[in-house]
Amino acid sequence: MTDRTASPTTVAFRALPADIQALSFDAVGHLPRPMSHMEMLLAVGQAVLAERERDKWRPIDSAPKDRTPVIIAVPTKDRDDYIVGEAYFHPEDNDWWWANNAPGDYHGGPISDINHHGPTHWRPLPEPPTLRADPEQGEAE
Repeated sequence: MTDRTASPTTVAFRALPADIQALSFDAVGHLPRPMSHMEMLLAVGQAVLAERERDKWRPIDSAPKDRTPVIIAVPTKDRDDYIVGEAYFHPEDNDWWWANNAPGDYHGGPISDINHHGPTHWRPLPEPPTLRADPEQGEAE
């Protein structure tokens, strides 16, 4: 059922997945308020949706090619699973390298030489934990 009197913000919020709507209500509350409340719900929902999109696997063709470390997925020999790990693209070699390996390393080599297949997908590295200033509170969150 469509509410013909709903504002564009309300319509956009209702278009978000139900679980994101629920998280938004948990964060902001269920009390009926002016549209600014709906705008807050929409903002929270869109932020959660953007975070989900950020964490999705992407085609390898869209990966950064400037030695930025990322997480990649490389099919196994029989293509029945993936090897997943941190890697970077080495522009001079025009190939992917596992993290902590570089041209000239004795046991290193580009992924195309070490594995049967090249990477098919990538995703950004997660943010590192936040360090705490107070050592008695633990090292990180």
